[in-house]
Formats: sequence, structure tokens, C-alpha cells
Amino acid sequence: MSAAARDGQEGEFDDRIDPRFPVFSAATVAETLPGPLTPMTLDVQLSGLRAATRVMSLVMAPGDVLADEWGMRAIAVFSHRPYVGVSADVLAAEQLPGWSADEVRCLSLDGSHVDALFPLGRPPSTGRLLGSAAKAVVVKRAFALLRRAKADTQAYVAAATAEHLSAAQLMSKSDAELQVRIRLLRDRIHQGWRLTGLWLIDSGITAATVQRAGLHVTVSGVGALLRSDAIEAETASLAGLMQNDDRLCALALDRDLDGVTALSPSIGAAFASAVSRMGHRGPGEVELANLMFGDDPAMLLAAAGRAASDMPQPVKPAGSEAKLYERMASNARASRELAYDTTVRFTHELRMTLRELGSRFLDAELIDVAGEVFYLTCDEAITLPSDARLRIKRRRDERERFQGLRPPDVITVS
Repeated sequence: MSAAARDGQEGEFDDRIDPRFPVFSAATVAETLPGPLTPMTLDVQLSGLRAATRVMSLVMAPGDVLADEWGMRAIAVFSHRPYVGVSADVLAAEQLPGWSADEVRCLSLDGSHVDALFPLGRPPSTGRLLGSAAKAVVVKRAFALLRRAKADTQAYVAAATAEHLSAAQLMSKSDAELQVRIRLLRDRIHQGWRLTGLWLIDSGITAATVQRAGLHVTVSGVGALLRSDAIEAETASLAGLMQNDDRLCALALDRDLDGVTALSPSIGAAFASAVSRMGHRGPGEVELANLMFGDDPAMLLAAAGRAASDMPQPVKPAGSEAKLYERMASNARASRELAYDTTVRFTHELRMTLRELGSRFLDAELIDVAGEVFYLTCDEAITLPSDARLRIKRRRDERERFQGLRPPDVITVS
């Protein structure tokens, strides 16, 4: 196993690279997981994403070598930043219906298809089915595994509503109750990533079906686990309300929600409604230390203002006469979006719980700033180590150092 980073650039949480799977890329995950990430996020979210890839491997016939790599480093960490294992992703795409190995290469390697530039490696195929035989096995296994996916997702969504606690309710909980809740929320987040992985498999099967009807839909690799159009759609909808009014656009760009509401109460009400629905979402939403729209509604307002300024014409509503295969593709995306959104909802529940715990650590003079709780791992936050301050300082210094570096989008070892 080889280190990805040069001397002095390797992080505490870095993975090692198996030379049989030498290429990694940050291109398809950098927007949702912009690094360097905090240790809490690396601990909770990366282990959750790996739980998803292990569930996905249950429908594959990868053989031992690819199965180990797919389970451990389909999404890896270098310098506190997530990278997709392109070598493993391409091999998985060769097995999974609706996945495109060419698109994985294109998106991950910035349009390059030249293996001479980025040799992807080709491990022994022992135990790994290839071609149409692999896809037939995958479809059969997927149907068996997906049989309960809809019911499980509905139960997961219901749990997110039932287990929500307000800030006031969190304050009323004892330390022991917060510790139990943190464990529960970590498990819920992992459950959500597993469901999202199942729906990604379903999206691939649907894509393979609609391709035969002439609709070009593909899954572009494991990075699609982190792909969501919900914020873009909400922003575009709000932008459409302001598009023809320069004064509203200017107020939105100035993050002046009161001014927008005074000028147009109906648009102000639409923003308030959007924040109530999307308060758990926001830029870099998988990072636990980040602020969300519920924390700072002006972020959504400014995003809508930028979109309105760039929008060439009003957004057209979707046609009601969509063909069957278009509806199939849309339904597959909607199921994955629902699982993803609920995972982010539980992520925000954990974020709020950790903020409350961090404030208690600060009051007890166990840490210097409440936000330092995100420099611990989940288990460390539950049982605070005796050297917590030293660990936090070391990790904070390391993350600040990584913020000053620009690691390559593509990492490869020979």
C-alpha cells in the first residue's frame, strides 16, 4: 500500500492506495463534500458512504479483490478530502446495468479517456463475472434486494419526523440522553446512505430499461450517491419569482430578506416557506460543521438572486404528457432524492445535537470553542478522551494547513 500525499501532506485520516487500483478523483464529490472535512464528518459520513458501497456490492459479482477495494476505498480520503476510487468505479460500471464506464472516466478524469495518462489498473478477474453475464446476475439480485426498499424508505422518512427534536428539547436532555441520541443518529445516517445506495442501483436498472426506449440516461458512478437536484430546483423556482424585477434581484443579492418581503409579501412568504422545507439543507450540507439555510436563510436568498440574474427566460413547467420511460426515470430519481434528503435531515439532527453537546463542553471548560466538538470523532464526543484539547488542536492545525493547500483533482500512484 502506498501513501497518496507527499511528505508533510498526509493527514491523520488518510487512506492508503492499493497499486492495483491506482487512480482516485475528487471531481464528482467536491461540490457536496468540499474538503478539507472535519474529523467528525470524516468519521460519520465516510463510514456511512462505505456502508452504502458494501450494500451495493451485494448485488454485484465482483470477486474478492474488487469487493475488498469497493468496500474500503470506493470513496477514499486524502488530505481530509474525499476522492472516488476511479479504478474500482470503472470495474463496477462494467457490471452494473445503466452505469457507464466511459462516463465515469470522462467525469472523473476531466474528459480524458486516455488510460496512458491515467492507467486505471486491471486486477485479476478471479471470481468476477464480466459482460452480460454479470449484468444478468446483478438484475436478479437487485430485484430481490429492492423488494422492500420502498417500504423501508417510507419507514425511514417517518422516523425522521418522529425523532426530530427542537433546540429547546435538546437543551432539556441530560448528557447521557445526548450521548444515546448521537449513537442513534449516527446509525440513522448510515441507514440512509445504505438506502440511497439501493436506490442508486435501482436508478441504474431503470436507466438500462429506458435506454432501450431511446432515452439517454446513465449512472455516472458511485459519486452519484452524493448527487441531489433539490436545492437547485428550489433555487430556480424562487429565482423565477424574481426574474423580471431588478429591484427584487438586487435586494436578494444583498441578502436583504426584510427588503424583499416589504417589496413583495408573497415572494417573502415563498422564501419563508422554502426555508421551512429546506432548513436542513445548504451548501456543503454533508459537512457537519457547516451552516445550513435554517441557520442563515439569507444564503438561500442570495443563491436565488444569483440564479435570477443569470436566468435567460422563465422556467417552463414540466409537460403533463411525459412518456412512460421519462416518468420511470423521474420516479427513480425521486426515490433516491427522498432517501438522500432524509439522510441529510438526520445529518442536521446530529449537527444540532453536537452543537448542544459542544456548548456543554464549553461551559464545563473542557474545550475552548463550542465548534471544536467537530474535531472529535463520534466515539470521542460520547466519551471525551483525557487529551481532548491536544487532539483538537492538532487536528484543527492540520485542517487549517490543508485549507492552504490545493491537492490535485486526480491522484494516481504507479
